[in-house]
Amino acid sequence: MADVLLIDPTRRYREYLVPAITAAGHACRVVSTCEEAVASGRRRACDVVLLDVDMPGPEGVACLSELSAMRGQPEVLALTAQRTGNRAEDAIRAGAWDVLLHPIPEPSVRQVLERCLYHHAAKVALIGQANIKRGDIIGTSLPLERCLHSLGVAARTDTNVLILGETGTGKELFARAVHENSERAGRGFIVVDCTNLPSTLAESILFGHERGSFTGADAARDGLFKQADGGTIFLDEIGDLDLSVQKSLLRVLQERTFRPISARNEVRSDFRLVAATNCDIEDMVRRGAFRKDLYHRLKTRIIQLPPLRERRDDIEPLARHYVDRICRQHRLATKQMSPDFVEAVQLYHWPGNVRDLINALHFAVQAAFAEQRLYPQHLPVEIRGHVMRARRDQTPAHEHEEEVHPPRHAPGTMGSADTGTGAGDNGRGYGAELAPSGPSGQSGQSGPPGPPGPPGPPGQSGLSGYSASPGLSGSSVAYGLPDGTGLPDGVARLRGAGMQGPAVHAGTGVAFARSAADLHDGARAMHAPSSDTCPPPVERERFGFANEVFPSFRSAREVTMDRMESAYLMELIRRSRGEIASAIALSGLSRARLYELLQKHSISLRTGN
Repeated sequence: MADVLLIDPTRRYREYLVPAITAAGHACRVVSTCEEAVASGRRRACDVVLLDVDMPGPEGVACLSELSAMRGQPEVLALTAQRTGNRAEDAIRAGAWDVLLHPIPEPSVRQVLERCLYHHAAKVALIGQANIKRGDIIGTSLPLERCLHSLGVAARTDTNVLILGETGTGKELFARAVHENSERAGRGFIVVDCTNLPSTLAESILFGHERGSFTGADAARDGLFKQADGGTIFLDEIGDLDLSVQKSLLRVLQERTFRPISARNEVRSDFRLVAATNCDIEDMVRRGAFRKDLYHRLKTRIIQLPPLRERRDDIEPLARHYVDRICRQHRLATKQMSPDFVEAVQLYHWPGNVRDLINALHFAVQAAFAEQRLYPQHLPVEIRGHVMRARRDQTPAHEHEEEVHPPRHAPGTMGSADTGTGAGDNGRGYGAELAPSGPSGQSGQSGPPGPPGPPGPPGQSGLSGYSASPGLSGSSVAYGLPDGTGLPDGVARLRGAGMQGPAVHAGTGVAFARSAADLHDGARAMHAPSSDTCPPPVERERFGFANEVFPSFRSAREVTMDRMESAYLMELIRRSRGEIASAIALSGLSRARLYELLQKHSISLRTGN
């Protein structure tokens, strides 16, 4: 069973697509906008997204890349009723797996879905098997994970690779990672900066020359392509290469042979080519600034690196990594980053990407030279000004409703749209779902929810069936799918934010639940104020902050999540007995992500300390 998300703003498709999808045994959720789809994807991952691309502006083709980058990296099928124009072609260029023309017969829906799901399952399996040497590539965001998937595929082949991305996104790091993860690792990795390659000496530098071939050639010299024999040659900023030199590269890339200047015989070199540019190379081809035939030889495999502003989740680990490195470089004690400092660097748009971030961190460490903690005041003035404007312009996010259609099953069979046993979730448990409780406050597994809870005492929320205070029963939190299936035993369901009563169902990690419950000890003393009274001030130590300024909600949430992660990792190590394979199987984390979390919380896999 798969999980399908349908974005149908005009209600044109849901009438016949939802029955076809559920009849095939798949769960289907329906939303009206891309914003609602992204919010739904955060709560629960999906395998396939069906998108109506006929809508103008951000609701059509423009949001396709954002949808395909959601958690679980779903495939996107574009839906259109336009049989003329370029809408279908634009969708394919934007990354759609296929385009379906309205109206779509039910057999065609089933066939395309099965093919798409087969492709998705193979991709997920390949990602799970990947054990990529990252080097200095830091982060776990979905856009970066997609690039690492492309890197892993490229490393298994010997074809040319073209890396595209803005200045400072790490193109050379990815080029080196392609080399280090390939069969050519351990042999030469030759970097050529095409920006500083003079056209008059380019052929001599690239292909070599014989003695006496020109004034000053006192000895024969091998070119860079010969030096890369058996290894990889990286042409950085190839878009800046002179047209005459581009022509010389054509035969080299085709035949892997070239003739040094003044040489009688051709020379063969077994090299692998990786090129990179920050230019819009397709636009350069259209303008005649870059040779079309050379571009066709380069684009066998393209890796498009995202700018840092699209990798917000990676900014904190990047900042931590480089702050530690800068402190070691200057022989300083390790400096901590305050929550508001982290929030500030996440709000900035970083036009120079990671390189820009590193320069700002150098500035901040020097500004806090004699201090042990970094604050926003240590950042450059222009960054602080932008952060102030970004905070002022922020608007609170709001949740959206969605239609949920469970799969239809034959009479006498058991099934639920939320089970985690089919192809739809692949054992993943992303996000958190809130489910109304039964009459006794226990989480409902099946059947209708219990009756609304009795009215609370004065000063508490009047919402029926839910508790306004973290310590009261009446709500349940399920990590992953609503019934807790598809998750490791240690993290299936937590009952109530306060964790009173049996915190988890049989077989789950009680230690983890208790650790999570400790996070709310201070919050239990807080009560909702009446309409005509002001609540007393809460001691800031109860929130775990030492700042004089009351933290933002985002900062408080980050600290709380850090504590939850630490408690979960301790319980994971206890259950897996410190064995990495068992810990990966229980948690569903990749090997790289698990090690990153252990390092973040200074926890040893063997001892749990």
